[in-house]
Amino acid sequence: MDEARMLTGPRLLVSRLAFVGFLGAIAFATVVALVLHPSWQMAASALCLSGSTALLWVVLGRWPVPGASGVSLQERARVLGTMVAMLALFSLGAWSFSLAPM
Repeated sequence: MDEARMLTGPRLLVSRLAFVGFLGAIAFATVVALVLHPSWQMAASALCLSGSTALLWVVLGRWPVPGASGVSLQERARVLGTMVAMLALFSLGAWSFSLAPM
């Protein structure tokens, strides 16, 4: 399965630094906003965005090459489920951020 990974070595490191760094900066800014304007909406947003960042770190290392042989359907479903969970957490975090009183 390792040869069927889309991102390995330096490409994996660069993609993690870029995408997780960007999403991590958004999560950090939300935590700063939580400290400045405490509310349950901001706390929910910070939790969701931090969880989304962690899931993105995991899913980038597991993403299989499209059409690669030897990748089980369960592995593809697991990666897809993790990606959908990451997007759902990000969306929920953005929505709860928009509800926060400032």
